[in-house]
Parts: sequence; structure tokens; C-alpha cells
Amino acid sequence: MAADTTTMANVLQNVYAPDIRDWVNNKRPLSQRLDKVTDKTKFQGSKYIIAASTGRTQAVGSPGEGEALPTGGNEVLVNMEVAMKRHYAVVRITAELMAVASGGAGAFVNAFDQEIKGAKDELEEDLAWNRTHGAGHGDLAEVSTYTGTTLTLKDQPTTIGAMSTRYLRENMRVDSYTALSGGSQNANNILLGTVTGSTDTVTVPASAGFVAGDFVFRHNSRAGVTQGLAGIIDDGTLVATFQNLSRTAQPKLKANLLGNSAVLRAWTPELMDELSQESAENGNGKWPTAFYSQRAIQRRAAAYIRNDRRVDMPIMKLDNGYETVAWTTEDKGQTPWFTDFLCRSNTVYAVHEPDLAFAILTDIGWVNEDGSTLRVVDRTHTFEAWLHTRQNMFAYSCNSQSVLTDVSHTA
Repeated sequence: MAADTTTMANVLQNVYAPDIRDWVNNKRPLSQRLDKVTDKTKFQGSKYIIAASTGRTQAVGSPGEGEALPTGGNEVLVNMEVAMKRHYAVVRITAELMAVASGGAGAFVNAFDQEIKGAKDELEEDLAWNRTHGAGHGDLAEVSTYTGTTLTLKDQPTTIGAMSTRYLRENMRVDSYTALSGGSQNANNILLGTVTGSTDTVTVPASAGFVAGDFVFRHNSRAGVTQGLAGIIDDGTLVATFQNLSRTAQPKLKANLLGNSAVLRAWTPELMDELSQESAENGNGKWPTAFYSQRAIQRRAAAYIRNDRRVDMPIMKLDNGYETVAWTTEDKGQTPWFTDFLCRSNTVYAVHEPDLAFAILTDIGWVNEDGSTLRVVDRTHTFEAWLHTRQNMFAYSCNSQSVLTDVSHTA
């Protein structure tokens, strides 16, 4: 019998292509834009406080000769409080792997460097999700059914605005609760298996405790995340108390909602015009500086325009050679329309970006207060490194922001 590749398999060499191919989405355009165009305030303290005037003195009038002047009044001031939110990513690696896979002849990548890069990317992705999609609750998905080892998540258009498995990841650990806040916990610290977006399903252990209607969160993270667009550009439906103030008592903290009672309707240019006008009329003349949505709605708009031809969606060139579609508003002219898959489904935001900002207690960095980034895991020859940030997203005012909901990308 002649020698062949099967008989000599144990001595043949495998050759690895350079670099690891990343199958995970690393694009987060809206979060990156917010990082670029909004104010960032670094401070030291437990909370960041913004004083706001809700009304000027009304001691103004035009009395006749000899009549009493208006009775002196006062400015009405309130304090908005921005609490810091902690976000962490943890790297754990054995000393043996560090020694074997430190690059060079032992492996084609440095294992520790690869883990560090992955942790940083995932932390930035988590921040992007909560900024772009979130309302400060930390919810990732909503349970439709749970049978055996199959968890099925709600998706649009059956459930308007639902995100299916869009932000669930294999090996993610999650909890589930019956409500975004309050309610009761059902699943606890469950390890997710295979995620299949085409069927809205995730493989989970049997008897994991999920119940239909549950909201899914990262383990121990409910209400611990940074505030996001859905909580800021809200009329009190998702976040009734915003920055420690009641939106009912302080209506200027309410954004402008153009909804349709959870019934999908077609996107139209008239709805877009009304959306931007709501911001200007209720936000002291502040027109949107950008529109945000998922790409599907923007594509729907482009198809509508091609058929209707009454309006146009030109290409707009921005800084650094970046291009995006523009929508023409009455006051601002061409206003950029950005898309991000992390945006809420069936939703378009009209954003006045100068009224958004970040309060940052600690920038993203490795915990090393004791002088060492690496920590020994108790009684094992294993090391951990902790990446963290303490920050929160907030708004100086909300009545300059508007949101169009219940719009279909197909109707």
C-alpha cells in the first residue's frame, strides 16, 4: 500500500491564514456619531446635576399711571440628576495558555491580546445597544414561547418594535423578568446556546424558567445600564421618571410622540415633515439635526420617492468623507438620515443632537487601582482582567426631540 495523506496525517502541517476573521458585527454608527457630536462632561462625584429653568418670573405687566406695579416673582428652577451606570467586561485566561499562545512559534495570535480585543469590542457593542436601542432598562428581547430547550423571541411585525434575537449572543448569560421594572424574576443566570435569527430562536437548557411575555436581560444588569434614545425621546410611556423628575410634573421633559396606537401604518413624506415640525414647534424652534432609524425604513422611503417623485433624498457628504442620505426639512434644509441595525424597529427618531450629552465619571479602561491589571483567580493558576466604564447618557431637554412609531417598512 502506498503512503498517502491519510497515513501521513499525523506529520503533515496545518497552515493558518493570518488574523482571525470576525463574524460578529462591529459596526455601531449611531453610537459612534453620538460620541462625536455630543458634549462629554467628566466629573468627580456621586451624581451629575443639571439645573434647569422651568419658568421665568411673571412679575411683568403694563399698569396705568398711579396703579400698583406687578408683585415681584421668581424664576422656577429644578435639578435634574444623572446617576452613573457601571459597565464591565471580564477577560479570564489560564497561565498555561498565556505561555503557549503568546504569539511567535506557539500560535499565530497572542491569545491574551485576542481576548482583550474581543472584550473591548463587546463592551463597546453593549454600550452602543443601550444608547441606540435602550431606555435604561437593559432589555435585550421579549419571550414569545418557551418549550423544551427552545426559546422563541417576539419579532416584528407580529409585535411592533420587537427585536427578535438581534442582540442575543451565544454564551451570553441572561435573566428574565415579567416586567421592565418591578415584576418578578423567572429565569436566572441562564447560558444561551445556538442563536438562530431566521427562526427567532435560541437554544437554552430545559427547565430554565422562561415564561411567555418575559423580558430578557444580561445577568444582573436590569436597570443598571446607561440611558438610551428610547428613554430620552419618550413621552413618559417607557420612562415616567426621567433624570429624577416626573415627566408628568415637568412636561418639558416629554419628547414628542407621533404614534398610531400600536397599529402599523405606511411611512409617508407627510409623516416625516410632521415629525420634524413637532420638534421645532414644541422645542423652542430647535429643528432636528439628524434622523435615526433602521435601514429598512430608509429603503422604504427611497422606494416611495422613486415612485412619487414629489420630493428627493439627496446624498449628503459629511466630515471625513462619510456620506449618508439626507431628508429636507423646512428650516434646516438637508438633514442627515443615519441608519443602524440597533435602532428600534418601526421607528424614526428626529434628534436635536446638541441637547444630548454624556456624563463620564470613568472612561473605558482597565481596572488597575492596585497597580496591576491582572488578578489571580482564587486558588487557580488563572488570571482575570476587568475592563470598565462609569458613565451615563442624558438630555438637557427633551421637547426638542421627536419620535415616529408604528411605521412599516413594507406597507
